[in-house]
Amino acid sequence: MQDPNSTLAGRKFGNKPAIPIGIGLTTAAFMFAAYSMYKKRDMHTQWGLRLRVAFQGFTLGALLWYSYKATKEKEVRNYANIRKIDWNKLEQEAAEAENAKTDLPKNIFSQEKE
Repeated sequence: MQDPNSTLAGRKFGNKPAIPIGIGLTTAAFMFAAYSMYKKRDMHTQWGLRLRVAFQGFTLGALLWYSYKATKEKEVRNYANIRKIDWNKLEQEAAEAENAKTDLPKNIFSQEKE
């Protein structure tokens, strides 16, 4: 038997259930508004369109929330991989580089003929 999460939609929305729910509710509200418009029920049409906007807001909120969560989880994983910096060794290497730089001629671009 095939794994239910093996389909593209299953993989994309398997751990984000609010997104397909919001899409379905938005579609249903729009279809309700279109049917009400066909039947010339003005109040039902208005309610259907208002519900559509509300469900679109819900879907957008879910998308933003899942994006925020994914970013935070990624940041936590990245902090675990940061190596520790030995500041004393870094300062020592910088001092050695400064000392080595003083051994250079003052003006390396001079055009003096020897």
